[in-house]
Amino acid sequence: MRAIGDNLAQRLGYPRESRLVLFHADDMGMCHSANIGCAGVLEAGIVKAASVMVPCPWFPEAAEYHRQHRDADVGLHLTLTSEWKHYRWGPVAREGVGGLVDPEGFMWSSVASVLQSASPEEVERELRAQIERALGVGMKPTHLDSHMGTLFASAELFGVYLRVAEEYDIPPMLIRYSPAVQATLDRMGVSLPGSLFTSLNDRGIPMLDALLTGVEGDNYESRRQSYVDALKSLEPGVTEIILHPAVMSDELSHTTNSAVVRDLDHRILSDPQFAQTLDELQIKPIGFRDLMPLWKSRKKG
Repeated sequence: MRAIGDNLAQRLGYPRESRLVLFHADDMGMCHSANIGCAGVLEAGIVKAASVMVPCPWFPEAAEYHRQHRDADVGLHLTLTSEWKHYRWGPVAREGVGGLVDPEGFMWSSVASVLQSASPEEVERELRAQIERALGVGMKPTHLDSHMGTLFASAELFGVYLRVAEEYDIPPMLIRYSPAVQATLDRMGVSLPGSLFTSLNDRGIPMLDALLTGVEGDNYESRRQSYVDALKSLEPGVTEIILHPAVMSDELSHTTNSAVVRDLDHRILSDPQFAQTLDELQIKPIGFRDLMPLWKSRKKG
């Protein structure tokens, strides 16, 4: 077993000083525009992984894409919230998840409301329903992650996240413990002991070295430069950069207040010149499929 001081790049067989980036396309299945955008960046080749929101209305189209593109690195964006004002969705589970439902019959719009109203048992029932629906329509998810980070917001929900990942044998997105991670947890008011992350690492479960949840810029040049600046500042190891690619449309603009930046993410990460920039910076893009051998060789809990 590698020592805890080794970064994930080294565990993957690269020199320890290597800088690898895992661009991740979130929110596939949210709407048709998001499906087109996520498919576009996956096919352009820089973005190696995406994840699907099973409760959303456009999940069937996203699932069909995955069935038709078996090599695509597509996971499940486990969803417990419905954050947009006029575009809403509810749980997949038919019963036993009342704490996940707001007075209008949809999922709560905030993480705080989920924590206040839903029990861990209800959350686990819904996560299993989402995974079972995806498996039932022929998907083979490459990983699990958490929409709006809800499953990282309490120790109880984090435990549910790990349990369903183990039982379904699907790698969960996890970040290696560091002072920066602890600072983020502290800001969220979450109490997850560092020893928990250490025990996961000691079992050989793959964990990313760093996470960047987005970049700034509301026009093409400024946002592209923000991506370039972020890439230049990457530390050795594997860093996940989250993006939300979609194509501009009336649907998108009436769904979310982030339509402009989602369209920019799609355009920037589909640009072949951006791939050349990665080469010039000697940064290698990878996906969650690259982590699968480490997941399969882990010590079972």
